[in-house]
Order: sequence, then structure tokens, then C-alpha cells
Amino acid sequence: MTRAEWSRKSLPLLVAAAMAVAVAGCQTPAATTGTGSEATATSGLVGKSLIDAAREAERQGDFTNAVRYYRSVYNREPGNVTALVGLSRGLRHLNRAGEAEAMVERALSQAARDPELLSEMGKIQVALGKPLEAIESLSKAISMGASRWDVETALAVGYDRIG
Repeated sequence: MTRAEWSRKSLPLLVAAAMAVAVAGCQTPAATTGTGSEATATSGLVGKSLIDAAREAERQGDFTNAVRYYRSVYNREPGNVTALVGLSRGLRHLNRAGEAEAMVERALSQAARDPELLSEMGKIQVALGKPLEAIESLSKAISMGASRWDVETALAVGYDRIG
């Protein structure tokens, strides 16, 4: 890879990560624990920057950093489904599907009818060699409107694994 190619591919990730670190480092205790709109705006900005950095890391195949960024958002905002699904996806790519399963199970105990969480759980179950459970989770997700190529492909893999 040439220096120009490296710069073109890596610069957006480096800028997003630097922005996230800079914004996170500038927070005062009042901003992180306050109840006002300033605390919410700061938290939202940090979360968005970290999500953007995580997505860029995923695009580059850097799942270790993607997990780190998604986990940072998830730790700040445990109800953030985007962060949880991204974190789980990264963990699956790092062969840590068991860890992902525990996290998504906890979230599903509070939001059992969330199609994004059900889709992710089905993918985890496929990765863990639990095709019957995967088929159940993915079928529910599809019936709730999560009919995308990745969900339907995971469902097909589940069916293939049971023969």
C-alpha cells in the first residue's frame, strides 16, 4: 500500500478517534453527571464521534478498535442498541461470541421484542453452533420487520447447519 493510499484510508479514522478523545478529555465532572441539556449534548457528540470511529474501524477490518469504540459508547449509554449491536458484531469477528451472547441476552431481557437485538442474537447463535435457537431468533426478527440480506443469510446458514 502506498503512502497516499494509507493516508486516504487511515486519515478519517485517525481524525474521528482524535476528535472523540479530545471531546471526551474536555468533559468536566459536571458535564458527565449533569442533568442539563449541555451534558446531554456533550454525551451525544462523544457517542456519535465514537460510533463513527467504530464504523470506520470496521470498514478497515480493525475489529479490535471497533470493539473498543463501541464498548466506550455502550458503557456511557447502556440502552444504545446501535452501540450494543456494533460491539456484539465486533466480538463475533474476534471469535468472542460467548461474550456477545451474554450482553445481548441481558438487553433482550429488557427489550424482548427489539428486532435488531433478536437479529444479532440469531447471528451469535449461528456463530456458537446453536442453529435451532438461531432460526427461532432470526425468524422472530424477520417477522418484526428486520428482513435484510444479512438477517436472511444468517437464517439460511442456520437452516443449512441443521441439514
